[in-house]
Amino acid sequence: MAIPDYDNTAKWWTLFRSAPFWLQVIIAAVVLAGISFCIYLQLGKIRTLQTRNENLEGELSKAERQRDKAEQQLAPFLAAANQHFQDIPEDKRLDALTSKIDDMWTTLQLKLEDIGNGVDSLKQQQSTTEDRSIPQSAMIQMPSSLDKISGWQADIQFTMGNPEAYSLANQIKTVFEKAGWKIKFRQAVRVPIRGLAVTFSEEPSKELQHALLPLFDSFNYPHKAFLDTSHEEKTVEIFVGTK
Repeated sequence: MAIPDYDNTAKWWTLFRSAPFWLQVIIAAVVLAGISFCIYLQLGKIRTLQTRNENLEGELSKAERQRDKAEQQLAPFLAAANQHFQDIPEDKRLDALTSKIDDMWTTLQLKLEDIGNGVDSLKQQQSTTEDRSIPQSAMIQMPSSLDKISGWQADIQFTMGNPEAYSLANQIKTVFEKAGWKIKFRQAVRVPIRGLAVTFSEEPSKELQHALLPLFDSFNYPHKAFLDTSHEEKTVEIFVGTK
């Protein structure tokens, strides 16, 4: 029985069966290899899709956790908004609460700034009304430190006609007297200055600087130090100006 020309499958099958056995084995191996390769490609695509699906599931799970955490953090604010803004549409209550918090924070910052300015003003008033005085601890510490420095003298001056400056200068004089220094003590006819001005006739040693340090640390007033070699040798000039 002749095979119709249009029946290609039957034709190829007949040709395959009529071929030698070794050729049949080769053809079968080639066909199986092609089918296996196609299956391998399809499995690769499936594995890729599985990996993408797992990644998407992980991202979705993370997003859900973040959403749940945000909802927990937001819950107290939503409850407060619903309690205090019942006359406002529900979807606008949280915005109303946020605006209220912003206004309160701005007001608080302004109040804190006013309090800070008030504290600074009080400190300034206190500093201008209280007489300056060397702390008792410095009155004890300084003579023992200055006693170790020999060969120097102190020239202590104060603003003329200023009782407060005289009182402080007298305390400084007492410190140097206890240390056994030679002292000059006088009113100064010069341009008034504020605070303390200390002038050294030569570069002071670290020991001298350390000994005088409590004097500078005792007051919340301006104080300056100068070097003037025209002064008498080994002289510390301390000028007590106004507050």
